[in-house]
Amino acid sequence: MDEWAARSPGLAAEWRVFRSVMLAPVAERGMPSSPRVPTAILVAGRVEPLMQFSEDLVRAYRASRYRSFSRLVLDLPGSMLIVDTDAGHEIHVDDPALVSEAIRRVIRDP
Repeated sequence: MDEWAARSPGLAAEWRVFRSVMLAPVAERGMPSSPRVPTAILVAGRVEPLMQFSEDLVRAYRASRYRSFSRLVLDLPGSMLIVDTDAGHEIHVDDPALVSEAIRRVIRDP
């Protein structure tokens, strides 16, 4: 992060704010809690960083997201967590069949 942060102080400042929000527990973000309905959480497993982040940061961020999503899925009856290791940020473009099937499963198996 240091290299691109030095080149773009504005981007670095934005990243610090984004990171602090993302690392804060959901309850502290001022967001409403999730509705208690079956939910499919689809996670893109392929990393396509906009900037060059260290492998340690990417690994820690992923682990944090997976833990958060896992807790959410366990808390919502009939929910599922699907990680598509071949999909990037636009999972609906990379694997539309997976997205469609996840929607069908949530609707069909409430």
